[in-house]
Amino acid sequence: MKRRFVLSLLLAATALWLNAAYGLIFVEETINVGMAPKAILYDSVHEKVFTANFGSATVSVINPATNTVTATISVEENPMDMCFSPTSNKLYVLCSPITGNGKIVVIDPSTNTTINTITVGMSPMALVWSSGSNKAYTLNNPGETGNMTAIDVATDQVLTTIGLTPRYSSAGIGYNPRSNRVYATSNRVQYPGQLTVVDCETDQVMSTITCGNNTMTVGVNLASNRVYAANTVSKSLTVVNGESNQRIGQIQTRQEPTPLLWVEPNKLFVGEYWDSTVAYLGGDELSIPTGNRIKVGGECRNMILAPDCQQVFCALVLRGRVAALDARDGHERLLDVLPVGNGPQDMVYYQPQQRVFVANSWDSTVTVIRTEIAVVETRSPLAPSGPALVRALPSPAWSGRLVRFAVNGLEPTRLTVRDADGRLVHSATGKAVQAWQTPGPGVYFCTLGDGARSAVCKLAVR
Repeated sequence: MKRRFVLSLLLAATALWLNAAYGLIFVEETINVGMAPKAILYDSVHEKVFTANFGSATVSVINPATNTVTATISVEENPMDMCFSPTSNKLYVLCSPITGNGKIVVIDPSTNTTINTITVGMSPMALVWSSGSNKAYTLNNPGETGNMTAIDVATDQVLTTIGLTPRYSSAGIGYNPRSNRVYATSNRVQYPGQLTVVDCETDQVMSTITCGNNTMTVGVNLASNRVYAANTVSKSLTVVNGESNQRIGQIQTRQEPTPLLWVEPNKLFVGEYWDSTVAYLGGDELSIPTGNRIKVGGECRNMILAPDCQQVFCALVLRGRVAALDARDGHERLLDVLPVGNGPQDMVYYQPQQRVFVANSWDSTVTVIRTEIAVVETRSPLAPSGPALVRALPSPAWSGRLVRFAVNGLEPTRLTVRDADGRLVHSATGKAVQAWQTPGPGVYFCTLGDGARSAVCKLAVR
């Protein structure tokens, strides 16, 4: 009798807690790596995290399951960016020496060994991989006129050098997998910048689009195939049709729009650097709605999405903090601000354990943030339309027994189960989502989804 009473209290308390929809977000670990980790990359094929350590000319290899450094690889001077080709199973590290041409060091991530070095243009500053053509592109800045180097990743041979708009220096680079095109921005502070569109099949310039003053970063909307170029001086985003390369319009922002992040199904987050805010708008909108801004308490240099919990993480580079935002429709708000190392900039998300790895570029550390979130029991229709409800049978259930799920409104392909603290205790895909063998007594929340939507039920185990 006493046990049943305690369980009832736990269910009631948990229901109240879930209504707040708060997540469990906390700094879990600090990992020592090489000096000034300027870039960080997650290789999901080999389950490794790599940091490009600008100050020590090394790459640190981290086991994300244990938060430990397992190897250190020597590379060329000033490593500053990376990309990975799962097609060719290679890691590419862009190095930009003080003098002379840049280098790309090619690493076999299965053995953590260097297998090649490729010479590219002068003063390279960014690197992207084209999944549609299996090529790598470096953005070079040899002087007033920038260019790109195109590399065949299969052979590690330089294919060509692609010239950009004369009299403009290079600024940023981005890739659109929907159209298989690379975008390079070039700028001058007092004049309109340019967005150069390159076809990755032919490595030819398709179009050059005039933008606002001081065009910097590029963002891609995969839902509507729109491309955004951030103009920091004119405080605006130039919006381009990713298929026709035609300018659609311009979105006015506040101070220094810098990082751009597209969030499924179709929403854009914009970091407004000197305003210490993050704005958000629908991916088909050409203006930021009134009230759609979140104060983050610092200058946002970069953003990433933790898709499992629909949270956006913002690197506040001057404050040594990372802000966590709720990105769910209708729930957009600041969840927490977490202390990390000095100069946080680049970040990656490690899905198997729901962690964010933050490269602190002004010291020699990587901060690990745990991103688990509580769930809310579904009692109403979910987007896109129609009811989506889940029940566990039987409920309550006995520990060590099999429960099955009655589902209405979706055909689930994925099951996740969390305990009352929001921690993941089970996940399955395919036919395995139809049933679950319960562990010890407690309260659990079972989420079944079909990719477009999901529903949650609460299960008490005795």
